[in-house]
Amino acid sequence: MTSKRQLFSEPQVAQYFERETLSKMTGRPVYDFHRVLVKELVDNSLDAAESAGIAPEIVVRVIEGRSIFAAHVVDNGNGIAPETLDKLLDFSKFTSDKSLYRSPTRGQQGNALKTIFAMPYATGYTKSKPVVESLGFRHTIHAGLDEAGLPKVERVSEPLEEANGTKIFSPIGLGKYLRTLEDSKISDLIRGYHLYNPHLKVSFEEFVQPCEQRPNRPGW
Repeated sequence: MTSKRQLFSEPQVAQYFERETLSKMTGRPVYDFHRVLVKELVDNSLDAAESAGIAPEIVVRVIEGRSIFAAHVVDNGNGIAPETLDKLLDFSKFTSDKSLYRSPTRGQQGNALKTIFAMPYATGYTKSKPVVESLGFRHTIHAGLDEAGLPKVERVSEPLEEANGTKIFSPIGLGKYLRTLEDSKISDLIRGYHLYNPHLKVSFEEFVQPCEQRPNRPGW
């Protein structure tokens, strides 16, 4: 007696919110997500300034705690329009202004910011959400899976007086998945940007939280 196999299907976009598949998308192990977070945000800021023909100036601030890591990256690019952000939040599609160009540019896969917005949920951190400040708005990004395991993404926006450049804040949970922050310092990553991008002006600030706290939002 033979039994028929039943076919199952699940939305591919749900894989953004799972640690193991997100690791495959970024090409880095889970314990290195904090470096992925900073790298992708800085790459995005570099692209924004260069696309606008502006000498890139970037500020990178990070918070390190016992079980959380948060990055806040500020650039001097032209900003991200709400409609562009909505495209970036469509996890069923790749969104990039470089994916069709055959050149050694950053962001060829078109999913960098998608992975960043999915990381808080994938790493189990729920105390705060990614925030994008640009072109007169502060957008709080709620991205995760609902009770049925389906992606649920929402952008909550409010007016903001400051409109220059873009500020992106994003936290991730560390837990047992990070070896030690000392093993892969963010400062080393930033020094690499100085080395390979001589036209870039980047400043770096690092804060260490002695105990578990809610990381501050943009402006800290």
